[in-house]
Amino acid sequence: MRSAEIAKYAEAYQRPGYAMGDERRAAVARILAGTKPGTLIDVGTGRGETLAMAAAAGFTVLAGTEVVPALCGGLVVYAEAWALPFADQSADLVTCFDVLEHLLHDDQPLALAELVRVGREVIVTAADYSHFEHGVEYHVGRRPYPEWESMLQAFGTVEPL
Repeated sequence: MRSAEIAKYAEAYQRPGYAMGDERRAAVARILAGTKPGTLIDVGTGRGETLAMAAAAGFTVLAGTEVVPALCGGLVVYAEAWALPFADQSADLVTCFDVLEHLLHDDQPLALAELVRVGREVIVTAADYSHFEHGVEYHVGRRPYPEWESMLQAFGTVEPL
């Protein structure tokens, strides 16, 4: 099942328009502006928009992770959110913006445990709505915001987008 989910994104990222939208970009910029710069790892970085914004905001970008091989290279390494290739507490900040809803429900707690293991501070955002595009549901793991808030309380900042 995981491989089928990952394959959806390999296909989606072949479309140039599959990228961070303006609303999410503004929210990420606001969140980064309110956070003390330090070393950063962005999990599920996509095309690397967060990495660029973080660098511009004064963060030292250690890496981004992605499951789409075509997006990997440079600072972006291949890694599933539930199996990060970084040492314990290796980053001042680990971000994971609107990625959890793309994961299967059973993988979400595994991913959260990894984020906390790797980062001294963790900022997570998640969506509660469906994202159906080109006949494909991308938010297979979406939850209502109260469920997200309950699950995420112990893991860092919760910012509904």
